[in-house]
This record gives sequence, C-alpha cells and structure tokens, in this order.
Amino acid sequence: MQPIRTLCALLTAGALALTACAAPLPPVTTATDQSATAPTSAAAEELSIVDGAGNTLTFTAPPQRLVCTYSRCMEVLAALELEPVGVTTWEEDFIKNPLYFPQPTQTEILSYDGDFPDLERLAVLKPDLVFGWQELGDALQGIAPVYNVVNEQDSYAKSHAEIRTFAGLLGRTEIAERNIQRALDQLAAYKAKAPGDLSVMYGFFYQGVFSYRDGNSGTCNLLKEVADCNWPDPTNSSSWSVEVGDEGLLQFDPDVILVDSYGFDGKSDAEIIAEVSARPLWGELTAVKTGRVYVSSDTVANMDGMGTVGMMRMLDVYAPLLYPEIFPTPLTDEQVQEILAQ
Repeated sequence: MQPIRTLCALLTAGALALTACAAPLPPVTTATDQSATAPTSAAAEELSIVDGAGNTLTFTAPPQRLVCTYSRCMEVLAALELEPVGVTTWEEDFIKNPLYFPQPTQTEILSYDGDFPDLERLAVLKPDLVFGWQELGDALQGIAPVYNVVNEQDSYAKSHAEIRTFAGLLGRTEIAERNIQRALDQLAAYKAKAPGDLSVMYGFFYQGVFSYRDGNSGTCNLLKEVADCNWPDPTNSSSWSVEVGDEGLLQFDPDVILVDSYGFDGKSDAEIIAEVSARPLWGELTAVKTGRVYVSSDTVANMDGMGTVGMMRMLDVYAPLLYPEIFPTPLTDEQVQEILAQ
C-alpha cells in the first residue's frame, strides 16, 4: 500500500458533480513541443531541486518528460501549463478534466501492478522526472529520478511556493506567476464580498465515525478566508482530521457542514443527506435544521484547496453554497477584476 496516497483517497473521495464555471486554462505545452520554451543547452547551467525527503536532484537541463504518480503533481503541472507524459489511474480524473488540461491530452494512463504503477510501461515513457515516493524511487533506480513528495502541505501559500520552485527548475516562472496571481485575485474578490459570518465544517465518515478537518488543514486554511473554519485538534494529528462523536459535534454546531460522500457508494446526494441527518443528535444541529448540509466531492476538495486550479475550484463551489444571495453563481474572471477595481 501507499499510505500517503491511500489516506488522501479516503479523505477526499466523493460524488458531487462539479458546478463551478471557471474559465478554461490557457493552452499547455505537451511532451512533443516543450523544447520550444525550454532554456537552450548552450546557456544551461546545472539545475537542482530538493525533494520532500531532503534529497537533492540535479539536472543538466530542465526536465521535460514528467510522470505523475501522486495527485499533487497535477496541481503543479496545471499551474505551469505543462502536460505530463504519464499519470497513474489515481490521477486519471485530473488529466481528463478540462479545468486542469485542455482536452484531449496525449498523456498515458499507467495502471497499477500491486503497490506500484506499471514500471515497465513507465520506463518506456523515458521520463526525465517522476513525482512519487521513496519506495518508488528505489524501484526506479537507473530508470528515472524520483521527486519524493511528502504530504505536509497545510496551506495554499505553501503549495504556491512549491509551484514556484518547480517553475524555476522548468523555466516557467512567468507562467506560474500569472496563474498564481489569477488564483489570488479570485480569492481576494470572494473575500471582499463574503461577510464571513458563517462557520463551515468539512468532514467525512469512516467506519461509521465522523471526522472533521481542523483549523490547520489545507481545507480550513482556505475556507477560513471567507468563513469561520477554526476547528480545534486536541491531539495535533498530522492528518489534520479529528474524530468526533455526535455529542461533540453538537457542541461545535457549525452553520454549514460539507459531508464527503466517501462510504456512501451508489447513493444520491439527497439520500446521503437524509441518512446523516437521521443520526442520533444530528437533528439538533443548526446545519440540519436550516438545510445547510451539503455533499462534498473529490472533484472539488481532492487537493484541499492547494495549487491554483484546486484553490479556485473550491472557492467557486463552496462560496456560492455558503452565501448564495451574494454569489448566486461562481465569479467569472471579469467579475473578479470588477470587484478588485472597486
């Protein structure tokens, strides 16, 4: 098993259809034409980057053929407008999503063979760099360098810093800054109009127990920009998720609850809401009484508000749910600029 990746899947799997109306991203550079924007070899200097485990990876030229075996890679490459040559089935939804990459892509989908993606097919892609984890790096010795991703990002600011680091390595700083600024402008516009007078809790059920994202999670560090999401974590868990019983949840009594659909396979949003609302004490929650329990989705929250696309998607979906009178529809780029100009 891959514990980091498996945890992310458990925390974010869901079924709500994406309703955001974000503008499509500009065209990306594919594996076949990346050389047109890469620095020339004559002027190239030795390039290096330090991965999440502290390993230094060194290159004589910017890596061009990239493989993603970890979902966070998709946010990085989307912000850099750079299409990977390969992704695993974990990232298939991202590579097929036009909000991330113009369709159709040329990216190969790598199936899993046990705990690893198909290493033989991965080697055929001849990647210059693979986003992965330590054990994958050991398996790919002599095939490709692996950037060891550590799941410790807890804010959109840290994810933007990661994007900037890779932008420097890949020679795409101007592109990165443009997309980061677009995301920050959107956040500023939502923040300018949102009253911030509601408390919102994002949570999921696992084996019948409800857990919420605490105030230090990536989810809350974004949502708290437009609402109250400062939920405590008494144990300071590294997962940013806290188990809570129904009595404990009633003590918090959030105005809005976003329930992940993980574990409710085959059930509609209405069925999920009815089921959780029927739990002991849930009928006493303000969110249940006011009809402010919503089903959340991995198509919205998978990145915890990280990157630029994930950040914008969360805001475009959840801000209208929180404040439908103010945001009847997601903000367009034109509306964002109008608000910022006021």
